[in-house]
Amino acid sequence: MSLPERLSARLLERAGRYRAQAEEQGEAGRRDLLRMMADAYRAEAERLDGAGELRSSRTVR
Repeated sequence: MSLPERLSARLLERAGRYRAQAEEQGEAGRRDLLRMMADAYRAEAERLDGAGELRSSRTVR
């Protein structure tokens, strides 16, 4: 599985959990959902970057 596929799979899993919570909370929950997904994306990217996976997949121009 490629790096983008792994990243997408992990984030989609989290999105499903967060969406269920957000629906229970209404409008405030939807705003929180966006914030949580941004935080999750950033944390996952940092985790992958720390493991050297992002550096090895970057194209140098």
